[in-house]
Amino acid sequence: MKNPLLLRTGAGMLWIALLAWALSSCNPPEVPADPSTFCSLPASTIATFFKSGTVTENGIVNPANSLNFVNAPNCGFYRWAEQMFLWVTSPAPSEYGGGGRVFDSPVFFDLSPPDASGNQTLIPHTAGIFHVMAVRAAQVGPHRLPVLLTKAGKLIEIAPTPVAPDGKQLILNRAGQQVEVEEIRAGENGRPVFLGKDHQPIDGAHPLFTNLRPAKTIVERFMVGHSPIFLDQAADIVEVQLGEADNSVLITQGNSLVYYIVMVNDVFAYFRTGTTDGQISAFHFPTTQSDLSAISNFARTTKNVKFPDSVAMAVELKTAWVLASTVPDPNTYITVMAAVPHYNKTSTQWTLVPNVMDTVKLALVGLHFVGSANTRPEMIWSTFVHDSVAPDSSYQYRNSSNTNTLVTANTNGSWLLCANGSLGPYNTMRQTIDPSTGNINATMGNTIGPSDIIAMKPWGAGFSDEPNPIDDDAPMSNAEIISVNNSVRSTLIAGDPRKNYIFRGAMWTSDGGSPSGPGLFGNQFGTTALANVTMETFQQGRTISSFTGTNCFGCHNAAIPGPVCDTGISHIWSFVKKLY
Repeated sequence: MKNPLLLRTGAGMLWIALLAWALSSCNPPEVPADPSTFCSLPASTIATFFKSGTVTENGIVNPANSLNFVNAPNCGFYRWAEQMFLWVTSPAPSEYGGGGRVFDSPVFFDLSPPDASGNQTLIPHTAGIFHVMAVRAAQVGPHRLPVLLTKAGKLIEIAPTPVAPDGKQLILNRAGQQVEVEEIRAGENGRPVFLGKDHQPIDGAHPLFTNLRPAKTIVERFMVGHSPIFLDQAADIVEVQLGEADNSVLITQGNSLVYYIVMVNDVFAYFRTGTTDGQISAFHFPTTQSDLSAISNFARTTKNVKFPDSVAMAVELKTAWVLASTVPDPNTYITVMAAVPHYNKTSTQWTLVPNVMDTVKLALVGLHFVGSANTRPEMIWSTFVHDSVAPDSSYQYRNSSNTNTLVTANTNGSWLLCANGSLGPYNTMRQTIDPSTGNINATMGNTIGPSDIIAMKPWGAGFSDEPNPIDDDAPMSNAEIISVNNSVRSTLIAGDPRKNYIFRGAMWTSDGGSPSGPGLFGNQFGTTALANVTMETFQQGRTISSFTGTNCFGCHNAAIPGPVCDTGISHIWSFVKKLY
């Protein structure tokens, strides 16, 4: 039996035989055991990551020394990412001031949800802190607006639709005047007809982009009956991929919401505070000893704070969590205590109960680790996922005999985000959140519940692409990631939950500058089709080939022209309030 989703690879792509659906009675392999050893690490090297110099169960790992980072694509970047993951999920050493794991310790700060102005507060970690989690992993573009994918696989941003004081949507007429929309009807060829208060068509109706410079990649959302449409600046309809929805919410097969939180480390927090105060002059994230010294001196002289591991440089974390009570064995996950929103539930709407939070134990299912390093002001963008989260789509890798091996997609098994043996449809959203109320609503024709989710490009390389200038093809790139995974996972001690997390890839630019695009004519390096299935679930694209979908730099690409990236590549930078 063939999986129809995995056969839709675009015009001219003849992958039908190659992508035949393989169903079997056993679970699919987690990670192939025989990749070409491009990026393998000896156990003795991994032992040096540990503070004791020996690999121990739940042992403390030091951060990679980002100050002395050696620009050695691609394996050096992948080694850096693996060590950083093991560090941030380590038990916190005493000099960090307490906390269960490093990300729990006072070295890190939670970001509050955005206030009415979009600003976020840095929340210090203290003893007994409960992280406050949100249910929306908002993917935002260069203008910090929600993103969707068009049917052509291009990224677009959704601008807020302006409304009048009475709540009616506003649109511009041919004369450029703002007019209230009373009703929207479907016209010829599916084009919307906007009616004014007089119930007559509004002449030349086109979107009003308040406080935004109109761009082809920015659209506004309007409702025609119960169906959303997206219009660009010329009032043309932009067709989005089936199942795409802004403000999407993800629910597991065990009926847990997926919760999210963003954190930054001490270097990031004091760098942000110092630049806001005008005490630090910098336009890019720290990459040199001089950069780091300015931040360290500012923290010491203003608050008598000394960074225990400043060589980690500036770090951002974005993490995804589910209720630990809904996973098969919580001991195989990294867990925290957290406060999450409380809902009154029906089959089609979950109503947020204001000012009520549930205290729960959560299990980590996905993590983005982003950090600056020597020569890397654009930061290195890496991602990890628990091996139980979702099945992989078909992919190839270069094996130890230097030939390509096909791994066919297989949904048989126990997955958090996919039903056992599911034949799809995949990656289709069933519910969204209303930002104005916090209520979760089923999409048209659905009830609230889990979708069947699959990782479209599991190792960050499109099936038919050369992902970066170093690798000849996707199988070689995939083998690099698989080989470093095997090194780390085989070396970690059984019983250490970190052994159950898979490194999916990392990205950076060739020159440390603003990302210009993947492929041979861009400057993006590493796994250039990278996405985390728990966070970019609906931005992965609908095919396993080519660069359809988005990657980290598809959204994080706001930077001033010049030799280095500015801090705008971080979506949170401009919105994080200083510490004091």
